[in-house]
Order: sequence, then structure tokens, then C-alpha cells
Amino acid sequence: MKIAILGTGAGARCHAAKLIDLGHDVTVGTRSPEATLARSEPDMMGTPPFSAFLAEHPELTLATFADAAAAGELVINGIDGAHAVTALTAGPAPALAGKVLIDYAVPYVYQQEGDTEHPWPTAWGVMPRLDPVDTDSLAERIQRALPDTKVVKTFVTQEQATVVNPAGIAGGDHTMFLAGNDPDAKDAAPLTAARLRLEGRARPRRPARRARYGDVRPPPHGHRPRPRRRRQPLRCQDRPLNRPPAPRWRR
Repeated sequence: MKIAILGTGAGARCHAAKLIDLGHDVTVGTRSPEATLARSEPDMMGTPPFSAFLAEHPELTLATFADAAAAGELVINGIDGAHAVTALTAGPAPALAGKVLIDYAVPYVYQQEGDTEHPWPTAWGVMPRLDPVDTDSLAERIQRALPDTKVVKTFVTQEQATVVNPAGIAGGDHTMFLAGNDPDAKDAAPLTAARLRLEGRARPRRPARRARYGDVRPPPHGHRPRPRRRRQPLRCQDRPLNRPPAPRWRR
């Protein structure tokens, strides 16, 4: 299968290496291939230059975001969450029309000068914050910006090294969160997980707005949730924000 991975960070490299090992035709997208190959220093997360990774995996094709999106039958978004919407709409938007876009990006905001919300120092600055959070999500913003693209949010509740090698933790028994508006697109995400040899349970029936809820820990085996009194949804700009899902046995 022809798969495009947008982004050259550590997560994108995990997916690229695994998919190549499984025999797929992988194209990695970046803003400027020339600039990416010219870098000789690690990035802000300490990831080595992409040129060294490409030398270890010559089967990879490095291209612009637009060319990579055009080459892939399936597209995986690993672009930095703070810039994902801008990057996706600037070039690859036409090539993404009608395709499934699996998004695992997290909208972290780093290097927050004057922001004391998270003052703890880290290797890349202060502790990042999420933007958007609670009342919106990155996947929803991407879907609004790319209405002809089938966006699926997944692979985001685990490190990408675990996503491509799930057996390394708990014997591979994981629950993978899925959110999206297109049922067929959500069916493609578990298929991709299977291609990555991800053994575990999938939750494919979540609309895109559920991507803003990150706590997806599975209930204990045999657990049946207690019925809850339905709350009236809060509204902002005439749209519901916190409408809870119906109990499982009422769906």
C-alpha cells in the first residue's frame, strides 16, 4: 500500500520504519526537502537530523507535503500540532480530498514566554500547554479546514514507539481511541493498526468532537456503567459542547 507520512519527527520515523519493514511504499512529507536534508543538528526534542534516518532507510521517498499527500493512498499526519492546520491547508489540501487522514498530532504550545501556567522546566522549555483544549480539538479544526478529507484521530494516547511495537508493553493488549465523522474512514484506522501489527481493542464509534476527550482508559472486564442523569448541554455560539453519550445499552 502507498502510505504518506507528513512530518519528520520521532513519531513519523517510527511509523515510516515500521511500514517499510512491512513492505509498504512510504513517502515522507516535509515543508522543504532541501532544508530538511541540510539540517545537521538535532531538533528541539533531541531527535537526530533526518538525513541520518534517510541514510538508514533508503527505501523512503522524501517529498513536499503536497507531493507526499498526492502519492499516498492513506495519509498519516505527524506535523507539529501547533502548525498542523496551517501546514495542511497551505499545500496538500487538494491532494487530501477524498482520502483518509489519520491524525496523531498533539496541539502542544512550547516556549511560552511570560506564561506561568506551567512553570516547570523541561528539555524543550517550560511544560507545554494544549491549545485547543476542552471545547475544541485539533482533529476538529483539521476537519473544518479540510471538509473533503476524512479525518480520523487515533494513535494519540500512546507513544508512537508503542503504537508500532505494542507487544513491548502489556503483551500488546491495548485499547486504541478512535474519533472521526466518517464510518468508513474509522474502519481504515483499525486496518492500518493491524498492518502495524497492533493487537488490541479499538473503539471506532466516536464522532470527531469526542477527540477532545483524552481519557480513554478501558473499564474493567465485565463492568457495566451505571446509568447517569442526562445533563443539559452547555452552549457556546449555539453549539453543544458537553453532550454526554447515551449509555451503551441504549444505543
